[in-house]
Amino acid sequence: KPYSAKDKISTSVVASFKRQNQKIKDYEAKRIKELSKDFQIKKNKKPSTSERYKILHQASHEKMIYKRLLTSCSRKDSKYVEATAQKFSRFKYSLALGANPAFYLYTNWDKKGTDHFFWEKFGYEVFMGFFYTFIANKIILNTNSSFWTKYMQTTLQYNAMIGMESYSYEVLFGKKSMIRLFQKVYKGSVPESELEKQYEALINHPDFENKVKELMTSLNKQDHTHNTKYFLDKYLDLSPSSQLNDSLKITQSDLLAPESKEFLMELLSERIYLENMGEMSFFQTGRKDLDRYLFYSVTDIPWNLKGLIVNLAIYELICKEPFGPVGSWLSVISIVMADRFFDGSIEYDLRRHAINQ
Repeated sequence: KPYSAKDKISTSVVASFKRQNQKIKDYEAKRIKELSKDFQIKKNKKPSTSERYKILHQASHEKMIYKRLLTSCSRKDSKYVEATAQKFSRFKYSLALGANPAFYLYTNWDKKGTDHFFWEKFGYEVFMGFFYTFIANKIILNTNSSFWTKYMQTTLQYNAMIGMESYSYEVLFGKKSMIRLFQKVYKGSVPESELEKQYEALINHPDFENKVKELMTSLNKQDHTHNTKYFLDKYLDLSPSSQLNDSLKITQSDLLAPESKEFLMELLSERIYLENMGEMSFFQTGRKDLDRYLFYSVTDIPWNLKGLIVNLAIYELICKEPFGPVGSWLSVISIVMADRFFDGSIEYDLRRHAINQ
């Protein structure tokens, strides 16, 4: 019966099979040499034909054990795969709900007294971490895909998720601060946003016009800072401050017009952003959501590669247990602790320094 298109095996799968098969043959040849050498040392003579047969039989037996260990975690129908998948998933979810939040709190604890949304942001980080873990588990546990296929899937899916996450972060914690609607459930009222507070303080200030002029001057000064925001404003006029000029003047009577009020709110919103943006000019886009998206789009290129290597190493250790049950799990915990320390001390610190989030 001729093969159909569905029966064709990809070149990468064939190459992987050949490499694995050669690895098994090399292991058998190595064991034959080692067993023969051991025999000569112990008996001080070369093995006879019958003794040579025993050595070959022993090496062949060890080769079959090695083959089962080598292939059990990659065979789709292997009983080890389902059990390992359950262990791996439970372990990764426990990290998403335990270790990751702990490192976030450790890095950002000093903001607790000044950030009105500290615990809400913490909950958001835990939820998104759990969601990312769910996606990562699906990719890692797919035994039919190669390493680079997994990497491309991770990169593409994470980029889509980063876009969604960045937008939702801006909606919840940005200038509109929609998270305040959730706070009403457990605080009994909707607190004023920072933008509303600054707007009310400005329009009720006795020296309103001078305060507005100071606002415009400070924004004009910031507009000459060479960062990504400056580039976008220069060529695309994205921020309201890019529309400012010396002749523009806003009086309190102008606020009767909705468009004047909206424009002033936009100016205040831009000032709030400038006061709270990160310190790396490349990631200063003028919007919190774009800052976050740009940051993760850049840093996830190496981060996804590192994460994939770590996750595959953990999976192999859980599945094959090369150091025994206790030794293998101690190795897993050691890898996780080193990885979490690296992420906690570098990723969160870097994100805070770059975009102040």
